[in-house]
Amino acid sequence: NALDKELHIRPMEAKFAKLLIGASLETRKTTSTTFLGLRIVSTSSACNVTEVDGTPSRDFFTCMNNSYDYSEDQILNIHVFSSLYHWIFHLYQSQLLEARKKQSRDDIVSKLEHFGLVNDSQESTIPGFASAGLGQPQLDDQSHKERQ
Repeated sequence: NALDKELHIRPMEAKFAKLLIGASLETRKTTSTTFLGLRIVSTSSACNVTEVDGTPSRDFFTCMNNSYDYSEDQILNIHVFSSLYHWIFHLYQSQLLEARKKQSRDDIVSKLEHFGLVNDSQESTIPGFASAGLGQPQLDDQSHKERQ
């Protein structure tokens, strides 16, 4: 019962792309006048979906847009966006893990330096990394003793 990539997965991803990009940028705003609890006049007008700051959306609908009355395509857009992480993680998990395994020690140190967690002079004293070789980080003897 495995899913075929070309028969099942790619068509579904194409459908997701259409739902994410193709949601409408208009919404219906309905105003009603009531008298003694009875609705006398009800008017509906089209207006733009807005960004969080209140400006009209220009490019495409996202889950961060505000709408008076969400249309079916806008609701589907939100549902698809909400499920993307799980879709990508569960279908492509093995590829993500393989890419992570190929990451070298230099790549890891470079990222740590980028975020200010270590500088060049501390590179040789990063706890948890053996000073020899690339590949998966391994505890060296000094950091192993410090953890005990």
